[in-house]
Amino acid sequence: MYYDIFDHLLTEEELVKDCSLKGETHSYFDELVKKGLIFKLNGYYSVRDDEALALKRKRGQDNTEASIPKARQMAKLISKFPFIRAVALSGSISKGYMDSYKDIDYFIITKPERLWLSRTMLVFYKKVFLLNSFRFFCLNYFIDENNLEINDRNVFTATEINTLIPVYGLELMRSFYQKNEWVRGYYKEFPQKDHKVEIEPPDPAFKRMLEYLMSNSLGNWLDVLAMKFTVKYWTWKYKGKKNYLFKSSFRFRRDEAKYHPGNFQNLVLEKFNANVRYYEKKKKLKLTDES
Repeated sequence: MYYDIFDHLLTEEELVKDCSLKGETHSYFDELVKKGLIFKLNGYYSVRDDEALALKRKRGQDNTEASIPKARQMAKLISKFPFIRAVALSGSISKGYMDSYKDIDYFIITKPERLWLSRTMLVFYKKVFLLNSFRFFCLNYFIDENNLEINDRNVFTATEINTLIPVYGLELMRSFYQKNEWVRGYYKEFPQKDHKVEIEPPDPAFKRMLEYLMSNSLGNWLDVLAMKFTVKYWTWKYKGKKNYLFKSSFRFRRDEAKYHPGNFQNLVLEKFNANVRYYEKKKKLKLTDES
């Protein structure tokens, strides 16, 4: 029902993993289909009986497979910037669904007190060398190594964390998962895409050199300056937003940078709750939250 918000159908494998089902699972789904509580459409499952959704999911899955190599390549590029400690794919591509027009999102962990400096370098690269294209370079969430625990504890955040695809800084990502064990309240098989820690190549010389040159009071000053400039820009660009919407869509602290215009998280949560109420009324049943 949560994925239905995005017109996104699920495979049996995804459902088994997300719902932590054990043993012979076909009977679960066969019974739900027989009762008309869910529908099986070309090998996918949905709470809506709409064949077009199955075709859409198949196209999105094909687009994902085609986009993953480029996304990994760009994640590796991001990892070469100063003070970047971990990079993971997030958003649509991490769920196995990519429209042809979708951005590729990245979840990034930085060195403490250098988050805004590293973010500004990446934004500069995107605007100058990628002509401000978001196609393979959408930078919407940064945290630093001292702030690994995510405080927004809800189904939206849990799903985003659970489906991350780590690309760089795999050992740090493992620490990130440990700090966010609360996700198991939503997904018992967390993390869904935990990767084995592999030996990663050493950072390039220019990254090490720039970090050395800015690991001082100058670097501190530049980081604070980058944060202040960005906050002023966001405030000016979205000055028409109501104050509570602005605060929920953006987060700007020394250890966290969240850029989600449109208050997307809250809109999804509101839609999810509405979907649950509508489904319960339509099917004349009461869903229980076993978590």
